[in-house]
Amino acid sequence: DLDAQQVAVVLPHVRGTVEVWLNNRLLGVRVWSPYEFDASAMIVRGQNQLRIIVTSTLAPYLATHSPTHYAPTFQEVAGILDQVVIRY
Repeated sequence: DLDAQQVAVVLPHVRGTVEVWLNNRLLGVRVWSPYEFDASAMIVRGQNQLRIIVTSTLAPYLATHSPTHYAPTFQEVAGILDQVVIRY
């Protein structure tokens, strides 16, 4: 029964700040791991809309447009770096 199940959106490997929205409602924001969001109260039977927004520093932009030592190389990679998992 969906009503009794725990449902989570899990992003195993992300670089950046993550906002997760389900059916136009904010599930949460994370700035570090674990990037796990409880969707139990917002998921519905049938079709659901999942939106994930990842924001980062300016490092990826600066690395390609204006190289500087102020943007460390470990910050040049940003985004969702692995599959998104729906755990239930």
